Amino acid sequence: TNLASGHASATYYDYSAVPGQLYYYWASVHNVTDIAWFSNGDSGWRPGTGAISPSQRTHTAAGGGGTIEVTASGDTFWNATEALSWVVINSGSPGTNNGTVAYTVSVYAGETARTGTVTVANQEFTVIQEAFGVPANVQATDGAFVDRTEVSWDALEDATRYYLYRNEVNNTVGASYIGYVTTNVYSDIGGIENRTYFYWVRPYNAGGQGGYSQPDTGSRGTGGVTQEWIDLYFPGGYPGELRIESWNESPFGFIIHWTPVNGCTYGVLWTESLADPFTALTNGIVYPQGSYTDTVHAVEDSGFYRLTAQCSGGDGYPGDLADPDGDLFNNIEEFIAGSDPTNALSFLRITSQSSVPGGLAIEWEPVVANRWYTVLWTNDLVGAFQSLETGIDFPQNSHTDTVHGVEESGFYQIEVQLK
Repeated sequence: TNLASGHASATYYDYSAVPGQLYYYWASVHNVTDIAWFSNGDSGWRPGTGAISPSQRTHTAAGGGGTIEVTASGDTFWNATEALSWVVINSGSPGTNNGTVAYTVSVYAGETARTGTVTVANQEFTVIQEAFGVPANVQATDGAFVDRTEVSWDALEDATRYYLYRNEVNNTVGASYIGYVTTNVYSDIGGIENRTYFYWVRPYNAGGQGGYSQPDTGSRGTGGVTQEWIDLYFPGGYPGELRIESWNESPFGFIIHWTPVNGCTYGVLWTESLADPFTALTNGIVYPQGSYTDTVHAVEDSGFYRLTAQCSGGDGYPGDLADPDGDLFNNIEEFIAGSDPTNALSFLRITSQSSVPGGLAIEWEPVVANRWYTVLWTNDLVGAFQSLETGIDFPQNSHTDTVHGVEESGFYQIEVQLK
């Protein structure tokens, strides 16, 4: 069939073709003497119409795949097209007669459901994807633990992790990110004792972070060691305040004394200077022995001793020099700082600095009872740090430097020691 004569363009649109019918096409070219040359043929077709099943499908926020069954009569040719960034046709298009179209839906982190359409065999197939949602039933403990606030929530099926935020006011604007977990429980050890915080949880999947949950308030308890704290860190028994209580001289050397606890094994270390690492003098001192005689160093030697403890059933905290969370602070240092020895994000650190009238204010965390804090400063990391304020007591966790101007460059350091 001659579709067009004298056509001057290199493109032709055949609107007369029956949808779904396969055609073969040739083009001819004529010279001035009207001699024609025919091109090689090629086949083509307009998308045909068929029946599809189902006509829509709902997917969770996790996404995933699906199929669409096409029923078409005779030799009907059809195809499937999508104009959505989050739906991809994987196979089955184009097709002839009956066939199956496979597609995938991407992961979604939106707070509201989304809907789109895919055209299959000239029919609209509707894709619905549910919202990611937010965790429900967020609950934070109110002073139940002296070392932490425990936050829990209902797990989301499609979440791979959860991000935690807190603020001292009920507003996500300005809320601080404090960490993430892959379970539905988080222990916040960075809050100040007896201070109330608002907590929010945001879920995460491959599509990104979801929305904020409803908040709940919580706080750390105030006071000394609680039974919950002992059960958490000392399942084999609590060694008490681990410290060298006294010393005396003997004909054989220095004798140091401490109060032993049943179930604990002790070690003694020594160093000539606190700038140098400690070396072990002995290990394996068991209850009821509570003393050690240093026969290595003469009475006239100056130096420092350190006592470690490993208690049965426990992890050695606080006496062990191990660093199970890999944050470069050993267990005894984390005990003194009041940080969590099992959380690499928990350690004594400066959390903020801001310009205030009269100077520069810095804040740090954690801050716990029965500790003294010292703020130091240096203009470079080559020189020694200078003390700005000592004897800072709980619950204060800030210092305003009125000595150095805001325009000066320098470095701050926080030190903590047991009372």
